[in-house]
Amino acid sequence: MEDRSNTDWSFIDEQIRKKDSEPRDALIPTANRQSALAESKGSISMQVPELSVPDGLLSQFKANQIKRKSALEALQTHYGSQIDVLKHTLSRAAQVEKSRADVTASQFLKELDSKYLEVLAQLGMRNKDTREKAILDLTDQTTVRLREVAAKDWPQQFKDSIISELMSLHQRYIDEIVAELGSDYAGQ
Repeated sequence: MEDRSNTDWSFIDEQIRKKDSEPRDALIPTANRQSALAESKGSISMQVPELSVPDGLLSQFKANQIKRKSALEALQTHYGSQIDVLKHTLSRAAQVEKSRADVTASQFLKELDSKYLEVLAQLGMRNKDTREKAILDLTDQTTVRLREVAAKDWPQQFKDSIISELMSLHQRYIDEIVAELGSDYAGQ
């Protein structure tokens, strides 16, 4: 696996700055504006990073252009990059809004895992309920730990390090689940 610690985040930072400079109403569908305005009165909330879904991966798999193992490897890489985006967002949140970082992480992880499970199901995941429960439990545990770290009176650099380790651990468990899934299909 590649070392992502030296990744250039300038593009992501630029996108975050662009979103921060846009009017909030432009980012929220009309139907949700009233609830978002009511929710945000008196406090500024950090935005959950947008998820990208690997649609091309599914279409290639369904068209038999790539094998299941290649699709799983690509999905793991995609998941890892999404976790990297979350890590970066959390470290930026620590600089800007410490109080909302745990909520943002929780929302992002749950949405990411939901989309991840959808793709795995479309790839023919076996023991779906068991794997789904394991991933959801892992997300809940990670979220609890992130909240605990955010509440600690520790130096920010130490908090960032712990958050990074928690996210790496989360990803390692996800990778193990997918590796088991890949071994289920070793004969295919």
